Amino acid sequence: MQNLSPVKKLILIVEDSQAQSYALARTLRNAGYHAFECATLASARDALRTKPDICIVDVMMPDGNGVDFCKELKSDPATASIHTILYSAVRDAVTEHLSLMTSGAQAFLSKPFENAELLEAIQTILGTTKFKS
Repeated sequence: MQNLSPVKKLILIVEDSQAQSYALARTLRNAGYHAFECATLASARDALRTKPDICIVDVMMPDGNGVDFCKELKSDPATASIHTILYSAVRDAVTEHLSLMTSGAQAFLSKPFENAELLEAIQTILGTTKFKS
């Protein structure tokens, strides 16, 4: 008989707010994902060796810009296949669209966002759906 249990996906959270990072990680873990948190872009670069399936990146970080970080990922053959979700408190549709188009990210969320929005974006990117019983 074949084992049908899915492999847990690893998601890297790049967020400088400890409270926000903790909340995101808790949501992801409760949804069945492995979550790893980084408070800086520098630590996120180091954490890429864990080969995350998705990086969720805040645009405004203390040591750089999340859009530039996503561009770095996409320009390096070793990390180009990592999916990215950008998010920001800036509520400007034009900025969101340009950030998404220029960064190579697969999704952009505006803070505050609902947990369901984040999980839906992840499921869409991974090509998975969760069935309600």
